[in-house]
Amino acid sequence: RPEPEIGLDGVRLRRRVARLSPQAAEQFAAAAGETPAETLARVRTAEPADLAAWVAARPGLGRVLDWQPDAGRPVPLAVSFHPDAHLATTIGYGAAGRPEDYLEAFGAFLRANENGLAALSLVLRRPRDLTQADLRALALALQEAGFSETALRSAWRQAKQADVAAKLIGFVRQAALGDALEPWAVRVQRAVEAVIKRAGLTPQQQQWLRRIGTQVAEIGVADPAALDQGQFREAAGGFTRLDRVFGGRLAGLLGDINEAAWKDSA
Repeated sequence: RPEPEIGLDGVRLRRRVARLSPQAAEQFAAAAGETPAETLARVRTAEPADLAAWVAARPGLGRVLDWQPDAGRPVPLAVSFHPDAHLATTIGYGAAGRPEDYLEAFGAFLRANENGLAALSLVLRRPRDLTQADLRALALALQEAGFSETALRSAWRQAKQADVAAKLIGFVRQAALGDALEPWAVRVQRAVEAVIKRAGLTPQQQQWLRRIGTQVAEIGVADPAALDQGQFREAAGGFTRLDRVFGGRLAGLLGDINEAAWKDSA
């Protein structure tokens, strides 16, 4: 069917954004390169011609805003007079069938696209340069190909008989490079301590870097832009002010954390 259109009316856009599910909001951010709230601010302040050009350059936004997975689907009413019995619990993996097949298909997809997806190339070759926007773009591309973090974790648990609290990037690097699959929080903690050990930081700087590591463990990447959000913006004034605490070294230290998180833990 025709590509859905995004109206440039701020009121209508605000209503659509308010109805986005968390999953749809994440896909919107990946397609737009900014959060739905930032797009609403853009609509209120941008010149019409500039806004029209911005929207035209992002055709995927219409599909996200028009996404209503439950619309028009009648809820069937099942009636039975037989007693219920639990026979088995299974998880489907689309055409892959078995979890092992799903993981194999995931690896094949990565090998076929490692040079075509910029975010995937960063994950595999230059993890120190990763940003939240890169991870959102990669997650959206994988989602469209049928691979989500939730499904990959489930397939790994079933195929390997092990439940690992890894992030999406962990599954990507394991499948493509053979990296050990470890809980992301463990990798971050080890990376932060390694950076602290060799960076010659003051006690105050060490305390701040460990606090930053807590956020990195949550969002999946050490990104300077992330420090302009939430607790760090409120408590420390964002990246610029925190960078003064580190004598202008903070961006480099964040890159070091990203890099150290993926070094072999010998």
